[in-house]
Amino acid sequence: MFIVINLRISGIGLDFQDITEQLGISPIKVGKKGDIISRQKYRMPDTVLQEDSWLAEQKVDDDEELGVVLEDFVMKLQLSSDYLRSLAKEHHITVWISKYLDDVQGNIHIPATVINAVNNIGATLDCSMMLLENFCDSL
Repeated sequence: MFIVINLRISGIGLDFQDITEQLGISPIKVGKKGDIISRQKYRMPDTVLQEDSWLAEQKVDDDEELGVVLEDFVMKLQLSSDYLRSLAKEHHITVWISKYLDDVQGNIHIPATVINAVNNIGATLDCSMMLLENFCDSL
């Protein structure tokens, strides 16, 4: 099993440097509208970005509980809640949980504190679960 928590900020005219400085988080990827993104690793065709995108990632280790890591992740975002709420007026902010399963059974427990914190920063919460063997060769 492999679990990743992402913070994705997207829209037109994003200031990547300002976002990075304001949040104190380094992105793993940034892209401008029109950039071509290779998704061959995921057995999917390449795609063209329809908007600017800033993406940060928090991996969840095998010995960590997703709910605890997720809560810690969004509570840190609370430190920048005013900034994120102002961004959310014009751009999309998403806290995104991806759980890649080794077998067909899985669940994602989201504490109420996380839901409240995500709402407080003006973000949406997305969750996805996929079988590793059906999704990609390796991550």
